[in-house]
Amino acid sequence: LVSEQSTTEANATVTKGAEATANLKDEYTKESEAEETGDLKITKTFVGDFTKEEIESGVITITVVKVDENGKVLGYLNKDGKLVKNETELTISTTDGFEESKDGKTWTKTFKNVPVGKYLIREKNSKLPGYEHDSEKSTTEDEATVTKGEEATMAQEDIYKKEPEENPKTGKLIITKSVDGGNITESEFEGALKFEVKTADGKWLDKDGKVSDTKVELTLKDGGFVKGSDGKYTKTFENVPAGKYTVTETNSDVSGYKLVSNKSTTKAEVTVADGGEASADLVDVYEKDTQSQNDNSGNDSNNSGNDSDDSDDDSSNSRNRNSSSGSSSGTGSTSGSGSAAKTGDTSPIMFYSILMMVALLIIIEELIRRRRRAAGDQNR
Repeated sequence: LVSEQSTTEANATVTKGAEATANLKDEYTKESEAEETGDLKITKTFVGDFTKEEIESGVITITVVKVDENGKVLGYLNKDGKLVKNETELTISTTDGFEESKDGKTWTKTFKNVPVGKYLIREKNSKLPGYEHDSEKSTTEDEATVTKGEEATMAQEDIYKKEPEENPKTGKLIITKSVDGGNITESEFEGALKFEVKTADGKWLDKDGKVSDTKVELTLKDGGFVKGSDGKYTKTFENVPAGKYTVTETNSDVSGYKLVSNKSTTKAEVTVADGGEASADLVDVYEKDTQSQNDNSGNDSNNSGNDSDDSDDDSSNSRNRNSSSGSSSGTGSTSGSGSAAKTGDTSPIMFYSILMMVALLIIIEELIRRRRRAAGDQNR
């Protein structure tokens, strides 16, 4: 007997000459089907800048519907996990058995021993006072199939953003940046220095003054800063939301220079009042990085020493060539020629060629002299 869907008691009043009716109804399921149950866990997550009290005050409601394979509604789960015929809305709150996370943004409820089959979770009310529901990014319907002895899960995520105020409180935020010392030039620091502007709730301002959920870094070169006649850089944000801002220089490193931290200001906190103006002044003072220069100078000295070594080697090679040339001249022209060919120097070749020609002339002259002497002896 399905007691929730049955009527086992009815009242009727019989009057004289009239007919009274008492309607009773018994709804049954087979025992084998009743035994086939499982668990169904629902998780509901809220995304946005709100408190759990605001979620509870919103009266977010859902229905959990059991359907057949054709989508026909078979019943609804009530807060006790009983399948009932009439549509039943559940409120996302502890009153209807939901358990909340510490931050109040995730709510869960587990229905124990529900009949096996297909279930749909449908969000009936998504309104949260003071917030806009992002229906395109949110999940307002999900389904799950419960099998015997198992736990099925289904989840929904609701994404909200703060409704814009009719007359938002805004003001002006001005950042000034001064850079000095060590003969540092604009081309050296304009692209190197980086900044971020964070709101009190951990978000960032982009270069146009729009609030961003993702990190934004600005540079003097591309962040909309304007250089004044006094050499200072200025960035003005118009009509930013009133509140507290923290301006931080996230990178102060400039190649060849060292930041003088005790003379510099790389972080400032200011509060922009409604209709007011707040200024965050940052200062960087640099000096030449002598350590870096010494390291480079040492490298240059090492290179110079290597060049000297190479020069000494060249001198030694030159002396060896001269010694080789002297040895060759003492051992004969053929040896000298070969040595000259090895060194690639053409001047010894000419020397030895002349020497050979002179020797050849001496030999020819000696032969002529001997022939003349022999002819004289024959005549006598």
